[in-house]
Amino acid sequence: MRRRSAACPASPAATRGFTLVELMVVVVIIGIMLSFVTLPFGGRSVDDRIEFEAKRLDRTLRFALEEAEIKGVLIGFRYLPDHYEFLAPGKDGKWEPYDLGPFRSHPFAAPLTLQLRVEDRVVPPAQETEKNDEKAEPKPQILLLPSGEVSAFRMVVGAGGSPTRYTVEADAMGKFRFQNGEEKRK
Repeated sequence: MRRRSAACPASPAATRGFTLVELMVVVVIIGIMLSFVTLPFGGRSVDDRIEFEAKRLDRTLRFALEEAEIKGVLIGFRYLPDHYEFLAPGKDGKWEPYDLGPFRSHPFAAPLTLQLRVEDRVVPPAQETEKNDEKAEPKPQILLLPSGEVSAFRMVVGAGGSPTRYTVEADAMGKFRFQNGEEKRK
């Protein structure tokens, strides 16, 4: 028997690399797998988006009240047709955006809807103030006071065509309540 030496090269078929077609098939398979992984995050159902945005709004409002108490600053909240924002009095006493961390303006995109009631009155979305108009200033629809008090409000987050609703509300003493569904008032 003849022994093969360790230095003997393998056959040409065993040393060849992958063909371009094989590499492309692997890339396509990886792409398909990645699309399935990212699908649940990008293609959230409307009901999931309603719940997520309602919880975010609830947490941010609670945090804003804590911020007002800790820093001793008056904070306002207002919602517009496509976003909501927090406000605080500036050095000149006029309301201006309170753009710190989680209190930056937040988009509230369609199909999501927000219905606000303050002291049991419906409050329509605010209108954008003109940037070049010095007399115009944004006006808050809800006040969060340094004393821990809040303008009593009730917000219902939903979407057109979806029965899912979440309610975020607070009483004048700053006690918040979050619930699934829209409670019927007597």
